[in-house]
Amino acid sequence: MRQLAVRARRRVDERRPRRQSSAEQREELADRFFAAVRDGDLAGLESLLAADVRLTGDGGGKVPALARALQGRSRVAHTFTNWMRTGAKIPGASMRRAEVNGAPGAIALNADGAIIGVWVLEIAGGEIVELHSIVNPEKLGHLGETAGWYDALKGSR
Repeated sequence: MRQLAVRARRRVDERRPRRQSSAEQREELADRFFAAVRDGDLAGLESLLAADVRLTGDGGGKVPALARALQGRSRVAHTFTNWMRTGAKIPGASMRRAEVNGAPGAIALNADGAIIGVWVLEIAGGEIVELHSIVNPEKLGHLGETAGWYDALKGSR
C-alpha cells in the first residue's frame, strides 16, 4: 500500500498525466513482453518499453534485489534478458502469466512449483511505463509456497 502512495505522489509531483490503455491492450502487450523475455528478444523487449521506463526491485532486505530503481529502455531490457539467462540455469524453473494486484504480470516458479519471484507491469498509452520485481518471500507468501530466488540458483550449481 505504501508503495502505491509513493508512486502516486511521484506522478503528481512530476505532473505527468496517466495515460490509459484498455484491459485487452494491456494483456496483449504483456503477452508480447513475456514472450520477448522468454525468447531473449532484446529488440522486441525494447520496442515495448517507454523511453523512460522504470524497473524497481523489492527484496525487502530479506534477499538480494536491485539497490535502486533502474530507468531507461535499454537498461531495463538488458536487465530482464540477463535475469532470464540467470533463471534459465535453475532446473525446472518456469514462468506463469498472472494478474497481480489488478495488473498484468508473471510468477516465476521453481521445479517444485514454489514461487521465487513476481513481476508486475504498469502499462499506459500502449507501452510499458514501469516494472516491479518482487522477490521478498514475506511479500509473496500469500500467493503460495515460496522459495528464495538465490536459494534456487544455489541449488542449480
